[in-house]
Amino acid sequence: MMNFPGYTEVVENTVYSREQQVLLEGQPVLMADLLLIDKYTQPSEDDVIAFIRTKAGDISAVASLVLPQGARSKKSGLETVLGVLPPGVLTDVRMGDEQCLKFLRNETPAPVFAQGESVPVYVHVRTGLVPAEYLQGKTLADDYHRVLSSPSLKSVGFGERLTVRILADNGVLVPKAELDVLLKHGVHGSRSLTVSHPGYDVQEMQGLVQLLYGGIPSVGSLRDASAQIVEEIAFMSVMALYDHIASVAQQSRKPRQ
Repeated sequence: MMNFPGYTEVVENTVYSREQQVLLEGQPVLMADLLLIDKYTQPSEDDVIAFIRTKAGDISAVASLVLPQGARSKKSGLETVLGVLPPGVLTDVRMGDEQCLKFLRNETPAPVFAQGESVPVYVHVRTGLVPAEYLQGKTLADDYHRVLSSPSLKSVGFGERLTVRILADNGVLVPKAELDVLLKHGVHGSRSLTVSHPGYDVQEMQGLVQLLYGGIPSVGSLRDASAQIVEEIAFMSVMALYDHIASVAQQSRKPRQ
């Protein structure tokens, strides 16, 4: 069982929170200092492309269905952007057109693994401060992730503070001594440790690492967010394709000099 002193478990083995009072315009406001923890297996470029093609096929099939009157289709961000691609392009994605897939691969940050290369597993941590009222009725981990990503909260200085990725090896975090050295030198991007903000507060990160290493007995007990990570990467790739198509269309509409 995981235990993080000062935090209360909100969603089993993945969402933790502690109360904090903040003065806003002279008035105390109850805030939730969130700690969201999960794990994921690093998807490969091929994994992402296969996922995109599968989703493109799903979109094509759904497009031919007529929903009951008043019913609404619940689409993810990836499904939404695939659904607004020109029909011919959507077909190219689904059928694996060479040029189309080449573009998507170039826009995919997922790595290419050599045959036999070990695929890394990461512990993924997000921290942030949000008004407690935003969390009323929230029961799922995904709800808390969405709140941390809220643009309206970010615009006023709340929401996500840090995203941290730590390599796990054989079900346990890499030796803490390795991270201590990386933090001492302010490293923000390495195979063992990635921090979302290059200019992070070293003491804050050291405290977070101490908390994590003291509270996570085994990576195996963490929520597996691999499917969500694949979808996030796929969304970025397809969004780049959509933007490219829109840019080309805009250029073609400009009058020639």
